[in-house]
Amino acid sequence: MFAVDATTGKPLRYRILVRDMQIQRVLYNMGGSCLELMFQEHRVDEGNLVMITNEMISPPNARLFAQIVGVPVKMLAPPPVAE
Repeated sequence: MFAVDATTGKPLRYRILVRDMQIQRVLYNMGGSCLELMFQEHRVDEGNLVMITNEMISPPNARLFAQIVGVPVKMLAPPPVAE
C-alpha cells in the first residue's frame, strides 16, 4: 500500500526507492498492479544553473535557464494507521 501525502492528504500513486542517496527504482501504482518506471537521475546542488529544453515551452524549442534554490531530500508521509 502506498502512503498518503502529508501535505495534501491524497494517496501517493508513486514511490521512489532510494539507497545510499541514489535512486534505485521508481514505482507507480496502477490500481491493481505496480509498474516500474524508467528514469534518468540528474544530480543537482543548490545554486546550480540548469538549462531546460522542452517542446512545451513557448516558443517551441526555446531554452529556459533556472537556478536551483532548493533540493528536497525526502518526502514525509505518515505510516498507515492500524485500525
